[in-house]
Amino acid sequence: MNRSFQPVAESAQAAEVDRHSIEDYGVPSVALMETAGSKTADLLSARTQPDHRIAVICGKGNNGGDALAAARQLHASGRNIAIYLSMGDNDLSPDAETNYRILKTIAAQTEGITFYENFDELISSPVNWWVDGIFGTGLNSEVRQPVASIIDLINGHPAPVLALDVPSGLHGTTGQVLGTAIRADMTVMYGMAKLGGFIGKGPEYCGERHTVSLGFTGPAMSQITRYLIHGDEVFSTGPDQRFEHKYKAGIVYLLAGSQGMTGAAVMAAKAAWSAGAGGVVVFTPAGLLPVYEYHLPEAVKIPVGTEQDYWFNPDHYKTVQDQIKKRHPHVMLAGPGTGNRSETSKFFRELLTTYSGKLVLDADAVKVLSDSDIQRPRNQKLIITPHTGEFSEVSGSTESTSFERLRAAEDFAGKHSLCLVLKGSPTFVVDDHRSWLTTYDTTSFSRFGFGDVLSGMIAAEYLHQPAADACISAMLRGFQRLKQLHGANPNTIAKPFDLIT
Repeated sequence: MNRSFQPVAESAQAAEVDRHSIEDYGVPSVALMETAGSKTADLLSARTQPDHRIAVICGKGNNGGDALAAARQLHASGRNIAIYLSMGDNDLSPDAETNYRILKTIAAQTEGITFYENFDELISSPVNWWVDGIFGTGLNSEVRQPVASIIDLINGHPAPVLALDVPSGLHGTTGQVLGTAIRADMTVMYGMAKLGGFIGKGPEYCGERHTVSLGFTGPAMSQITRYLIHGDEVFSTGPDQRFEHKYKAGIVYLLAGSQGMTGAAVMAAKAAWSAGAGGVVVFTPAGLLPVYEYHLPEAVKIPVGTEQDYWFNPDHYKTVQDQIKKRHPHVMLAGPGTGNRSETSKFFRELLTTYSGKLVLDADAVKVLSDSDIQRPRNQKLIITPHTGEFSEVSGSTESTSFERLRAAEDFAGKHSLCLVLKGSPTFVVDDHRSWLTTYDTTSFSRFGFGDVLSGMIAAEYLHQPAADACISAMLRGFQRLKQLHGANPNTIAKPFDLIT
């Protein structure tokens, strides 16, 4: 993949990278804390005035130490600092203890640093910003008292909150709220992005998310195989077709549409054309041919069956086989708007068990994979694009959280050697050894028709790219087109055809 995506880690993975840097590379842990504190101070200094008062709430561990390091450097930039140790000053981690002692020494020699022993007294005093350094990614059980009440009081205060690594009370891997959690306006993540900040309740509780580098490198980083799609990455535009023969640019074959759902086929075909396919060939039950003759003048239409046929059935498959043997490099897209009649499912079963090459299954065609006895050709290169309901039906999974769905998608893609686009918010792209998830808002794409457009774009991109690259390029193409529409008119409610340029 020729574009750079930001890695995102589970809490345990991030801890392992941290440990590797300290134990194997010899980076002092207190040096990492100093860097984290410095970058946090830079971030907050840019958003505050010199006369602002910043309340820093610390726990016992290294998240509290990061907060104390940031507090010292914020004080050096002229900010007034209030500090409260939410669990007292006993049993601090060694690096947190170091920064605590330094701050106590500075506070004894200068003004502008106040330590509070009573939280009610602190919250009654002037506060312009809160810094949450209570738990970070280390929390795995529900927040207990008195910290739960402290979190609720901070959430009810009008001053904005900066959380360190993840908001306290939010699980750093799953994004679940553990009883209660800080509702941050901004979260700074150290070393790498934390998965829990982007799934589950993470987007709601993290606010504006920033990741700052701590210089991590080495083998532990290579074990991270999940990445973020922010939406501003560059997508492939395919080959320069000004000088290409149409067959070199590639053909998208389309098995789509049925009575009452021909619009899905039209949108998928037009999307494939707009995304750079050299040609689009639409197989259609013969009874639907007049619809496509009118709406798809740019496409080649191949009717199957008789004029009384409005749905695909197994008798149609030989015509499809005979036609694709004659053609040039291609991708087959099957499923948009085909319906779930039993004869249509049998047709797709024939396709899935005999077709060799690049294949994209969307909508009801995906459900054929739920048959446990399906045997696919070894050289079939399959992409499926289900929404969460279709995926549950195919995989048998009943997972309810974003993290569980991601893990189920990864297991399914690995087991079946395919690439999977699991549509939702966020949307996951998974192949047999890597995963990507969107950080941008995908809710605009959840209405009828957008999935058909996406599948058509994926098929066109798949002509010239590996599976995951094709899926991500198609998603970026659609999102960036949506941004253009909203840039011209923020009140625009996009329709599927708006994404086809």
